[in-house]
Amino acid sequence: MNTLHNENTTRVEGPTKAFRIAALATLLIGSLSYCIGLVNADMMLNEKGYYLISLLFGLFSAVSVQKSVRDKVEGIKTSKIYHIMAWIAAGSAIALLCVGLYNAELLLSEKGLFGMAYILSLFAAITVQKNVRDTQSINRFDEKSSPFNKAKPTGSKKTSEVSIQQRNGQLESEQQQNTQENSSPWAHS
Repeated sequence: MNTLHNENTTRVEGPTKAFRIAALATLLIGSLSYCIGLVNADMMLNEKGYYLISLLFGLFSAVSVQKSVRDKVEGIKTSKIYHIMAWIAAGSAIALLCVGLYNAELLLSEKGLFGMAYILSLFAAITVQKNVRDTQSINRFDEKSSPFNKAKPTGSKKTSEVSIQQRNGQLESEQQQNTQENSSPWAHS
């Protein structure tokens, strides 16, 4: 998310449509390459299931890590247990794939394909999650900053221009509201 400042206004730009499409395409290409490799691999069905679950677990844990880190950056209260569990899950998912590939009776090129498609998919999942959060943040900010104009912006970029004081006041009130709502340590798990 880009933020441009001048004397009295702040302009917040979300991810462009091209970037959002590229991130989704990368996620699809990585995941489909991995799954096509699984279908064509000469291994037993239970091994294929292991690699499929490793991919799904990795994607989920990568998104959880991104959410946890982003929440902390934005000042949204997140329990330490969730943050630690997200990192442990992401590390475990990558370790499980590495151990599985190391012990697999596959050609080195097949192992490389699985490893590269896996990492590509994880990175793309994080990027898609970031784009979704950026877009939601811009939309939420647009709705709250102009109560009389509920029209959605047109064009490929979503932008919002508001005064710096209004933006800072809005962010502070959101942080206070999130702190009050999330007093339980399990609120964001």
